[in-house]
Amino acid sequence: MAEPRIDIVGTSPALRRALADVRLVARTPAPVVLRGESGTGKELFASYLHRESGRRGPFVPVNCAALPEAIVESLLLGHRRGAFSGAVEASAGLVAAADGGTLFL
Repeated sequence: MAEPRIDIVGTSPALRRALADVRLVARTPAPVVLRGESGTGKELFASYLHRESGRRGPFVPVNCAALPEAIVESLLLGHRRGAFSGAVEASAGLVAAADGGTLFL
């Protein structure tokens, strides 16, 4: 069987095992935790996991460290118009945006 197209390049046995593990986990409905230092490719693996899962919804990556603490709840969960100053229109939030897909935090 041909390898699926991914944006991860390498041939080491460890990388091949990691990609095989991702394909295996992608078949389950369970939440997945990807751990690693900054810059190690967690978002690439999460995107690959999403593609392999067959989920029809979008892949929504969120850099939590970049979210302003004062509005993190609103950004993730949404808000009504006028809920706070600057809320000129309602927003469903990022959790809703990822419905049927993958939310990568």
